[in-house]
Amino acid sequence: MALYLVRVELFNANGDDYTELHDQLEARGLYRKIRADGGGVYDMPSGTYFGESELSTIRLQEWVSGVADPHSHPKAASVFVAQVGDWQSFLHRS
Repeated sequence: MALYLVRVELFNANGDDYTELHDQLEARGLYRKIRADGGGVYDMPSGTYFGESELSTIRLQEWVSGVADPHSHPKAASVFVAQVGDWQSFLHRS
């Protein structure tokens, strides 16, 4: 399985839309928090998810768009998906 960074922007969404989106992405293995090597848990930037998937980059983007679009009005959600080989960060603890 590959590691992915996913960024989603919804338009005119309410709190329930975001809660449902977070739950759907988490069920697929895409999380808003990461666990560092030292064991600490850190928050990803708003609208950003990180996790593993067996899907290809294009298939994951299509799946995320399909999940996100019903929560975005009047236009489709903006979705960016990148397969990650190496990463470094400065994030705030959860």
